[in-house]
Amino acid sequence: MTTFLPSHSRKAMTMADATKSWLQNLLFEKTPEMCMWEATVIKADRYDWQKQTKMLPGFSPAQHKLWCQCWENAVLVDIHHFPLWEKGVHDTLQQHFPVLMRIFSHYTKGISGIDSAADALEMELEEFHDFVKDAKIETRMINFTMMTNVFAKANASNTAEAFEQRMRERRNTTVVSEQEGAKFAEERNKPISPKKGAFPDVFLDKEGEMDTKKMNQGPRAKPDNRLTLTEFLSCMVRISFLRANPKHGQYDNKAKLVELPGCLKKMLEEVLIPNAKQDMSSLFREEIAQDAEVQAVFEEYREKMTYYYTEVNLLMAVKGKVDNKLSMETWMDIARGYLHFQKKKGSKHMEKAKTTSKPGESAGLGEGAIVGDCTVLRESDITGDERCKEKFTCRLSTLEAKYAFLNSQSLEQMAAGDASDSDNMATLDYDEFLECVARCARDKYGEIKLMSLADGVRGVIQNILGEKSDEAVIRDATYIHAERYDAEKETKPLKGESQKDLEKWLACWERMEIMDVHLWPTWEKEVHDILHPLFKELQLIFLAYTRSISEDSAEDAMEMSMDEFHDFVVDVGLETKQYKFEQMQNQFIKANANNIAQVHAQRRDLKRDTGSKAHDKPEWAREGRLGGTAKIKASNEGSQMGGAHNTAYKGGYAMEMQDAKKDQELGLNEFLNMMIRIAFWRANPTFGLHGSKAEVVPVAQALSTLLNEVILPRAKRENSAAFKQKEMQDPKLIAVLDTYKPKLKEWYDKKVSDDSEGPRMGIISDKLGFDEWLRVLDRQDIVGEWEVEQMSEITGDESTKGNIKCRLSIPTCKNAFMDSQSVDQLTVGQADAVSDQAVLDFDEWMECIARIATAKYSALKQLDAAGKVRCFLQNFFGEATEEEVMRVATYIRAVRYDLAESQPLKDESPEEHAAFLAEFKQLTLDGLYGFPLWEAEVHDLLHANFRELASIFRGYCKSLGEGSSDES
Repeated sequence: MTTFLPSHSRKAMTMADATKSWLQNLLFEKTPEMCMWEATVIKADRYDWQKQTKMLPGFSPAQHKLWCQCWENAVLVDIHHFPLWEKGVHDTLQQHFPVLMRIFSHYTKGISGIDSAADALEMELEEFHDFVKDAKIETRMINFTMMTNVFAKANASNTAEAFEQRMRERRNTTVVSEQEGAKFAEERNKPISPKKGAFPDVFLDKEGEMDTKKMNQGPRAKPDNRLTLTEFLSCMVRISFLRANPKHGQYDNKAKLVELPGCLKKMLEEVLIPNAKQDMSSLFREEIAQDAEVQAVFEEYREKMTYYYTEVNLLMAVKGKVDNKLSMETWMDIARGYLHFQKKKGSKHMEKAKTTSKPGESAGLGEGAIVGDCTVLRESDITGDERCKEKFTCRLSTLEAKYAFLNSQSLEQMAAGDASDSDNMATLDYDEFLECVARCARDKYGEIKLMSLADGVRGVIQNILGEKSDEAVIRDATYIHAERYDAEKETKPLKGESQKDLEKWLACWERMEIMDVHLWPTWEKEVHDILHPLFKELQLIFLAYTRSISEDSAEDAMEMSMDEFHDFVVDVGLETKQYKFEQMQNQFIKANANNIAQVHAQRRDLKRDTGSKAHDKPEWAREGRLGGTAKIKASNEGSQMGGAHNTAYKGGYAMEMQDAKKDQELGLNEFLNMMIRIAFWRANPTFGLHGSKAEVVPVAQALSTLLNEVILPRAKRENSAAFKQKEMQDPKLIAVLDTYKPKLKEWYDKKVSDDSEGPRMGIISDKLGFDEWLRVLDRQDIVGEWEVEQMSEITGDESTKGNIKCRLSIPTCKNAFMDSQSVDQLTVGQADAVSDQAVLDFDEWMECIARIATAKYSALKQLDAAGKVRCFLQNFFGEATEEEVMRVATYIRAVRYDLAESQPLKDESPEEHAAFLAEFKQLTLDGLYGFPLWEAEVHDLLHANFRELASIFRGYCKSLGEGSSDES
């Protein structure tokens, strides 16, 4: 009675307790040890789950019943401070029970779990390892190796007995003996239960003894390396306590104890549930039921899939037994591609073909297998789309196909016992079959973010029906489509544009093959809108460089040759430091090719896999080949624009079998095509080079800049009539021609009267012929290319770093010859060599000289038309070379300071002013930078300070060391 108990905050026994205990001892009801134990034992109330547990919102009756069974069988008595935290752990686990159940279900479906549903409800150690890694519940001090001890303890069937045994060992033997006696008496007085299954089945051997070996076989055997759902929950409680208190029980542990259920709640909500994978089979069923797109796909293929499902079951049914349900064996044969079902033309039923492997060889996968993996590069309508570097991979394993089969069955059909192949849990009805297909779609195409679940479902259905391969499904689902600009429908006439001009523009636009230019057709409308308003002016520019009569017909004379293109490049200054004429020639050739579209399509076709090509339409059924012929309309407007390429298709296949025609000349549509190409590459000369980090200038922006800043301000126009109306009416130009008119007339008369070469060629005329004029230009070296350095009178002028280039080509001279004739004389048809349109009279010849002169020296912006004609005539008559006239015309002059303008200062005498001028004239300053721009300023500065400077000079000149007065 005098002993104080800190745990009870009282003395061990009161007087009443002591009296009661003494009487029990006296009457031999209890031993003194038992009385002392009862008085000092620390009791804790257990949580009465049977009375207090309620079904939470969202729980189904089946879920609540399963939770109660799990809690009833959970063994947690050996965990520190049990049962103080029992209610808290109960509430925490119950709250997260649906999620934990899905997590447990996901990791228990291993390879062995597919063979029987009962095994699929237990977790093996390897599956537990996967769970630990995925859930990331390992810590620095508690790793998986330590968790295996927890796994073993939770899995042990005698944990409660072992804990009770340890407790008994700590008690007094007399107390233990008395407790066991009382328990035996209680059990002996309990009535026997008549319920079936109240006692375990007893098997006897031949000798009549209990056959424990037989009792522990089959489904009654308790596996010693697997966790049930109850044991899994117990394991989570133990691991949470161990993670929060890694040194609990160690001698050097000074950390504050983290109690349950707080550590359990934290582990579940912050670590385990966010990271662990869950079995979403039931949720997925609800998801596809609510997904309108998936249901639409099911409805779209309902007729085909119903027919397929029925025929497959009929063909694979066991003889004499038809239940019209799909077995797992049949499903796996379909998934592996071993079974093919095809409906032949004219047949009402599908025919089955089964692939079998040879003895000793691996079965592998069949041609139509839906399991396996494949990788596909993304495709796009947009040329050079960077997104085409993306790779998409789909994969479906055999195990996932099995999972899909099992998870597609409803929970009501699942049972823990063994099942036969004909059980509901081992077969799929039609709705379950569709769900299985949807699950395979999620697993197979789920990694491809661009594919929705509905897209994946459609893809798997198409795989099963043989409509598309995996590659074709991914290609179509990830394909980047780009909307083309429909010029025929959307183009509207410009202000002042006639319908004929609009039709001509549309015909030209239609023939421009630019689909291989970077990011086509995203910029198509922009480029169209840039070119359309400038079309008329671009025609004039084009015609200005295509007036060559070296062709066989007038139609060919409307096309641009390479030399004419070179003239155009030089005139507008199209070359840059990084983009030269040699590179532009590639764009000339590419724009001139008439098979750009075919080559572009062929390159895209080469990137595709054979699997996706197998499902394409046959060659004869493709666009442009239906009916055997497809012709391209050639209009009169097209002929005017260079209709040499407007050939019709003679049969759908014939055109593609021909070699691409290369006529080395550009029509108007090809010229505009080339301008688009050059604009892009001129603005992006390093595009496509390894290591280039320059920002890409868009095609539309590059084209607008090229046209508005380079070509339109500098290019020549077809302006034969304008030249007559403007330049040939210029008084200065007329004055220059009048100055040289006597010489020109003398030369002309002498030339046309000289028939030494005419009869030999069968040509006699009193006018200057075309060929004769070209021979003159060649003999006198009038044509060619000249380049001189920029010169200047200013010392160190920065503008002299560049060179000046002039060029005159034979085609330009031919054009000048043609343009100098009267418009009334020009015809489209061919003419004789002596006809009016093939010769020049004296006045026309003078105009031809003026045209050639202005073309030859067009790069000399310092000269007006009269100056250019004077320079040409000096070349023609040998008065000056091209380099000389170019240097004179481009020489940068500077006005020297005129000393006559120098005035005496206010207090300066005429003699002093004359003395200053005499000294200033002797200064040599032309070697100083910027001379003579600053000459006047230096004059004024020296003039103002001349007296002082002279005095300073004389002061330093009078030295005592001089030999004579003259030297000083």
